[in-house]
Amino acid sequence: MKFKKFVYFFKLTNYFVLFFFFVSIFSWAILAPVFISNRILNLGGSTSISLIFTEKMNQAFAEKNKKEEIEYFSVGSSGGLRNVVYEQYEVGFMSKEFSITEDKYKDYQKILKTKNEELKVFQLAKDGIIFIYHLPSTCKFDQELNLTIVLLQKIYKKRIAHWSDLNIENCSKKIIRINREHGSGTRSVFEKKIINKTSSTTYYDDQIEPKTEQILRDVSKTEGALAYISFSYKERIEKEKNPNIKIAKLDGKEATLANIKNNNYTFSRPFVGLYLAKNKKHLESFFNFMKSSDAKKIIEDAGFIHDYKQTYTIENN
Repeated sequence: MKFKKFVYFFKLTNYFVLFFFFVSIFSWAILAPVFISNRILNLGGSTSISLIFTEKMNQAFAEKNKKEEIEYFSVGSSGGLRNVVYEQYEVGFMSKEFSITEDKYKDYQKILKTKNEELKVFQLAKDGIIFIYHLPSTCKFDQELNLTIVLLQKIYKKRIAHWSDLNIENCSKKIIRINREHGSGTRSVFEKKIINKTSSTTYYDDQIEPKTEQILRDVSKTEGALAYISFSYKERIEKEKNPNIKIAKLDGKEATLANIKNNNYTFSRPFVGLYLAKNKKHLESFFNFMKSSDAKKIIEDAGFIHDYKQTYTIENN
C-alpha cells in the first residue's frame, strides 16, 4: 500500500513538473520580446533632418525591422560628423554639401587615419532654402518680393541697409538680418551659395538663432526682419497665413518641389549621411529601409525630396 502511494505521489510530482515546465516555456515565448530590448541605432546631426526622423519614421522602421529601432539626436551638422568619427553615432547627418578632404576637416582626417578608419557618405534627400521677411507696417508694397543673389550680398554686406533701398515706398526701417548659428548646415549653404564666402569675406548679421522655430518667432514679431529657413516650412507658413511672415522669390524663381528637384531654384542643398566603412554590413537594414517607398513617402510628406544615393560626392551633385 505504501509502495502504491509512493508511485502515485511520484507520478503526480512528475505531472506538476511537466505542467510548470510547459507553462514556463509558453510564458517565455509570450513575454520574451518584452524583456529582450531591441538594438537601437543612434543617429544624429542636422536639426533640419530631425524633421524626417520623427516618431512616424521610427515606427515605420521598427515595423519592418522587428529587432531594431532608431533614435535621432538633433545636435547640428557639425555634431553629426564629430559623433560618427568618435563612434558615438552609427550614422551622422549633415544638411549641406560635404567632403572630408576639405581643409576645415583636417583634424578629423588625422583621427580617421590614426584609427585606420574610412568615412563613407550617402545622400538621403534634397532640400530648398527660402527667404522669409516681415515688412514694416508703414511700407506700401502689394507685390511678391523678388530678391536676387546680388541684392542679398549687398544686404548682408551692409551696402543695402534699409527696405526703402529695395524701391519699397514708405519703408525707411532698417533691414534686420537674422542668421543661423556657426556649425549649422543651413548657414554653411547660405554662406557658400548666397554670400560666396571666402576666408577674407566679411558679412554682417543682427541676430543669430540656433533653431528654425526661433527664427519663425523672431521674424513674426520683428518688423523689418529678413531670414532664411528650410523649404519644408513653406507649407506650414502658407497654411497659417501669418500676415507678418512672407516668402520671397529668388532670382525670379519660386521655391517649389519641382523647381528644387530640377535645379531651377538654386538655393538648395543635399541631406547627406556619414558612417564608418566597418559598419556598412551592420547598417544594411537601415540603408534598405531608407531606399524604400515607405521612407520616400515620409520624407516627401515632411516637405523634402527623396533622392537616395548610396555614394555621394560633391562632384556628382
